[in-house]
Amino acid sequence: MSTRTTRLLGTISLAGFATLMLGVMTHATWLNQLDASLFKLTSQQTPAATTFDKVIAQLGSPLIAIILTCILGIWVFFKINQTTGLFIVFSQFLGSAIAEGFKLIVQRARPTHQLVADTGYSFPSGHTFCTAILVFCLLLIILPHLHDPEVQLVAVIIGSLWIALVAISRVYLRDHFGSDVLASATLAGGFWGWLIPVRLKLENMMKQLIPQSLKGSH
Repeated sequence: MSTRTTRLLGTISLAGFATLMLGVMTHATWLNQLDASLFKLTSQQTPAATTFDKVIAQLGSPLIAIILTCILGIWVFFKINQTTGLFIVFSQFLGSAIAEGFKLIVQRARPTHQLVADTGYSFPSGHTFCTAILVFCLLLIILPHLHDPEVQLVAVIIGSLWIALVAISRVYLRDHFGSDVLASATLAGGFWGWLIPVRLKLENMMKQLIPQSLKGSH
């Protein structure tokens, strides 16, 4: 995908995020209707589904996603490419900070009747955002080694399904509104769409941070 296309998709994604954020901050009717509809889709609650979604939410927590991203970055640093490893860790921490910043700006209260008690602000979803960045980082490493376009597509679909599962679990458990998880997905897509085109520049800057004793260790 060309740099221009990547940035265009990133811009469209950010526009979607901005629209959702504006809807939340102005208490727009259309946004309330959207949230009500998405809650209705996850209204059939069963003990099995609740247990399943609790597990998914735990596995997709920001802490787990950040830890896994760091592990991936360290592995890439020593086994594949040092600056790419640094880029992976940097992208997760920068993205998480941006998402947290929007939480503090919007200050949206979480839904009531939570099945799993959670604290902090609701918009956007940290679970969904951090999971999306982890998936993007995994695909960044995996896709170049998959030469069959169909296999690449399967990898993208699997990654997308995992993001969707985490997002749905947060709505099912009533820890987030549907617009929260949609906003996180669009914010992550926009963030990545603008970060990737400057990846090489960032990696060249990061190269200066690597101690001489570690350079060329892979």
